[in-house]
Amino acid sequence: SARVSSGPWLSLSLDDTFADLKKRVAERFGIAEAEISKWKPAVVQYSKAEYSNDEDNVQEALKKLENSYYKAEAFLGFEHKDTTPKQASTWSRFSDKPIKILN
Repeated sequence: SARVSSGPWLSLSLDDTFADLKKRVAERFGIAEAEISKWKPAVVQYSKAEYSNDEDNVQEALKKLENSYYKAEAFLGFEHKDTTPKQASTWSRFSDKPIKILN
């Protein structure tokens, strides 16, 4: 599932690459270099991700989607392993266990 984070802490200049963006995200959220190096940068429009390389220019990647047939908001994202602790919902507590029904 996707999680969205946004805020005024992220500003882009015309010559920013995805590597520059990764560095700022790592600094902002305290992510280790070894972990963030595994993240794959992407521009997401609707539910489709267009993956980029670290050396790619962020503005150019966004412009590619702007020029597409469908005009929709595009988001910058990173595909990575979700390391947040899982919180058990009420349903999942019961769905993993067999239910015994007595008549």
